[in-house]
Amino acid sequence: MTEEFNEDAVELVRAILSEHFTNYAFVVLEDDGTLFYDYNNHIIGETLFAKSLQDMQAEALSEALGAIDWDEEEEDDD
Repeated sequence: MTEEFNEDAVELVRAILSEHFTNYAFVVLEDDGTLFYDYNNHIIGETLFAKSLQDMQAEALSEALGAIDWDEEEEDDD
């Protein structure tokens, strides 16, 4: 995490998320490549980030498999 991140913005995000959700985690990537992340509980944060990554990877795999024409028959060169 970057300590130089805009603390006012972080506090606002925390306040909004905690008002609506018991558990939360968030990530911000700035234009210069600086990464900031935060969560309300370390174990919750790790779990949410890991589950999010699994879901994104599964979705990407599903989209890739959906793009394959499974009905297309292979041509034999016999």
